[in-house]
Amino acid sequence: MLRYKNFLSLFFISTLLTVLLVAFISLWEVITPHNLVDQVIIIEPGASFIQVADELKDMGVINSPFILTSYKKFFRPKSFIKSGEYLINSNDSPISIVDNLFEGRVLFHQFTIIEGWTFTQLLNNLRSHSVVNATNMTDSEIIDRLGINLDSLEGQFLAETYNFVRGDSDIDILTNAHNLLKDTLNEAWKIGKNNVLNDPYQALVLASIIEKETALSDERYIISGVFTKRLEKKMRLQSDPTVIYGLGNNFSGDITKDDLNDLNEYNTYRIDGLPPTPICLVGKDSILSAVFPDNNNYLYFVATGNSDGKHFFSSSLADHNRAVEKYLSNIKY
Repeated sequence: MLRYKNFLSLFFISTLLTVLLVAFISLWEVITPHNLVDQVIIIEPGASFIQVADELKDMGVINSPFILTSYKKFFRPKSFIKSGEYLINSNDSPISIVDNLFEGRVLFHQFTIIEGWTFTQLLNNLRSHSVVNATNMTDSEIIDRLGINLDSLEGQFLAETYNFVRGDSDIDILTNAHNLLKDTLNEAWKIGKNNVLNDPYQALVLASIIEKETALSDERYIISGVFTKRLEKKMRLQSDPTVIYGLGNNFSGDITKDDLNDLNEYNTYRIDGLPPTPICLVGKDSILSAVFPDNNNYLYFVATGNSDGKHFFSSSLADHNRAVEKYLSNIKY
């Protein structure tokens, strides 16, 4: 009888130790990272948890799909994985990976709209992005989809960085960029102090010219002041970027006298006031500079010709002509 009791005790202890060992191994399996490098997994809609667990094993992220499925069964029986693209970091444990799949913590990509891009440049870069789903919608279809009451999409998207996920389309990103442009422009217009402009769209047009004239934030407000002063005095803006935009593919790379005399609706050497549309996509700072022009007496400016991108500003034509001579002298050396 005593031998039988000893046997039962030994059997119980052995069984308990085995259970504890299995539990320890299972716990170690789910809390210890097995991934040596960062990897990406794409979960297709309708994929089962077992399919995903097998794929994770094939990727070397986990050792045992059974242990992972057991974790789901006992600890998250009502949870379901969500489709999408997920980043698996080298220090992620199997349990944290699965939790990310349950919670839908998908991988975000970024797309940056560069200040000064034209809409054509934006669309080409957007549709060539490897993760963006290109819809190939026409300009008129995009205008209809976004509810824009204009004939041109130029300037209608804020230059900014946007987050998106795999599967998002070009129109998804364009929608976000257009909505942010509207919000930014309308807010700036409400608090702005440029009385020479009639509406937010004119502010956007002016902002686009400022955007192309300088990349220096502190000069944008000064240049805005120059253009505002010229508009007040009914002087033509005489902005080279508007000439270049109006020429389109006919621009040779250097502005000529014929270019300045070209009769097109964007050539501010030939037209009064602002051109009919923006000439590029703008950032927030250019919008703010358009509605908050610097209060100065300058009527002219020209590049210094130095590598810093700065300009000479003048109040008289005589001073401006001397600045032009200095610019020409600087670019010779």
